[in-house]
Amino acid sequence: MKLFDLACKNLKKNYRFYLLYFLSVTLVLAVYSCFKAFSMNTLVMEKISEDGRVKTMTSVVSVLLMAFVLFYMAYSNSFFTKRRMEELGIYALLGFRKTKIMRLLFFENLLIISVALFSGLIIGSFFHKGVVLLLAVFLKLKINLSEVPLFNPAALSQTILFVAAALIFLLLSNGFFLKKASILSMVRLEKKSEKPLKPHPASAVLGLAFLASGYCLAFNITAGTRSLWVSVGFLPMAGLTFLLVTAGTVLFIRSFLPFGVQSIRRHKKLFYRPDTIVVLPKFVHRIRSNARMLILLTLLSAATLGILGSTLCTYSFSEQGLSRITPAALEFPGDDPERTQEALSLIQRHHPAQDYQVIETSLLIAASDSPELPDFEYTRKNNGPHFAIMSETDYHQRMSAMKKASAPSLAQNEAVLVRYLSGSSLSAGTAYDLALPDGTSQRVHIAETTLDNATGFANEGVGTLVISDALYSSLVQSGLETASVVSIFGDSLSEDSTTAEALLPLFEDDYRFASACLKRDEFLIASSPNLLLTAFGAFIFFIAMGCILYFKSVSDTSYDIKDFEILKKLGCQNKALHRIIAKQNLILFSIPCILGGLHSFFALQCYNALMPQIISSTALLPPFMLSYALYLLVFALYYIITQYACCHIADRA
Repeated sequence: MKLFDLACKNLKKNYRFYLLYFLSVTLVLAVYSCFKAFSMNTLVMEKISEDGRVKTMTSVVSVLLMAFVLFYMAYSNSFFTKRRMEELGIYALLGFRKTKIMRLLFFENLLIISVALFSGLIIGSFFHKGVVLLLAVFLKLKINLSEVPLFNPAALSQTILFVAAALIFLLLSNGFFLKKASILSMVRLEKKSEKPLKPHPASAVLGLAFLASGYCLAFNITAGTRSLWVSVGFLPMAGLTFLLVTAGTVLFIRSFLPFGVQSIRRHKKLFYRPDTIVVLPKFVHRIRSNARMLILLTLLSAATLGILGSTLCTYSFSEQGLSRITPAALEFPGDDPERTQEALSLIQRHHPAQDYQVIETSLLIAASDSPELPDFEYTRKNNGPHFAIMSETDYHQRMSAMKKASAPSLAQNEAVLVRYLSGSSLSAGTAYDLALPDGTSQRVHIAETTLDNATGFANEGVGTLVISDALYSSLVQSGLETASVVSIFGDSLSEDSTTAEALLPLFEDDYRFASACLKRDEFLIASSPNLLLTAFGAFIFFIAMGCILYFKSVSDTSYDIKDFEILKKLGCQNKALHRIIAKQNLILFSIPCILGGLHSFFALQCYNALMPQIISSTALLPPFMLSYALYLLVFALYYIITQYACCHIADRA
């Protein structure tokens, strides 16, 4: 029989076993080919990256994806090769040379990966079309989809060349593995007994202590100026935290988990249960071979979740900050009455008057040389630190237009400080001296601070002060500089980019013109490519990690066939076997999920502390929960598939 025919026969016989491998490789190659087509789509790249920044990022991510796809295919190939070593050993006993066995494995890989490549290219092409369509709709890009070909010849050729190189690499990898293996070891590979791992209480406690210390150090960054990250330095603390968490992960999995299981064995009520008495000893017995995989998946999960979570955090923080940067639908200076009237007339031509509310406010501009001015706030260039001052009535009117609660009534010299950054150390009780034209100063005491901004950030000053009407009238009479601001509130205008673009020629040289709609579009165009690239990478990583756990679980179940046969002879039903398998798989899947999730959560605390805090720290939770939910969803799907495959193997015992 020819080798190619034998390879086809082997695949046909073991098609159930190879099915998920084929599907996972297909999906990975589909995502990879989609990414290559997207990165080489000049029509889209010109629209979303005029400076070439996104194109550079795609090139870097493409290299990383290539490396990971190659690693995944090598790992999968290694798993299936080891899984069939007994069969390959029989071929060797029948007179097959190792070179012939190597060619046989090559033909099998060639058949599987060729079909997966063909399917992946077709699916990836449709993925690419869908991604371009979503970008065009989401970012409002003017792209003619008919000009985007279904198949990108350059992307197809590069993907095919990469897969061909991967096949050669797999051939060499199999050859190297077979060269080291003897016929006896090939036949008896699956029958090797694993050395039991002796748990050490000291290592177990040390691992738990390392993890707790790493988490505490990561959370310490939120302490602000009192943080060790400020006093010691960021880089030393980051390195120490990384080492503690990594070492803690290794010791926790290799020492604490076996130690914990051994402790459970001493409690008869917990241990002597139909399922537990089988599952826990097997877990301890295999912890040596499983430890490396679990450590790798835990750290990989943490890294992937951290990158995805930080990208979502950046996106979410910026999006939520837009509502404070541009609280009104439109805002522009009102110091030129003719221009203001022309702008209002243009707006009225596009929208009926009842759809929006126009509020014109006169802001006072007062310099201040107080020592405790807000940090990192806006400052007008070449004019020193200033406050934009608004009357209490005007602030209430603007808050009412935005359907928000207003500040409480203020006394004569009291003020509300509208802060731009939530991380500012300033609080109620601070006093500021406002310089007056006659050389005197007016002291105001901050009654409270708020993040509810009433005007755009571009309207002068290091912050906005809301003062009582009486004090405002007094300051007006002092001769302080004024700045007129026209704000237009309305839901329809907030979504109308046409009107905003029509107003641009009137204010093309004025940085104070602001449009909520244009700001949002600008933000989407700038941030969405980063989010898309991260999602590509995270999706592939999630798929690969799920497949690794699948292969390991199926392999362990196959090795336990004889144990299942004994249990059946003792009266154990298939349902009981399914429960045992479910608990075994749950342990393998839950360790990287739980530990990886904890690692990424504390890593995001560090990331959040490094960002300009334009919103409250509680806003970290939604992006983290979203990324973690996507992660759990992929793992839950793989758990169900794994459980089905393992139960099918056990039922045949």
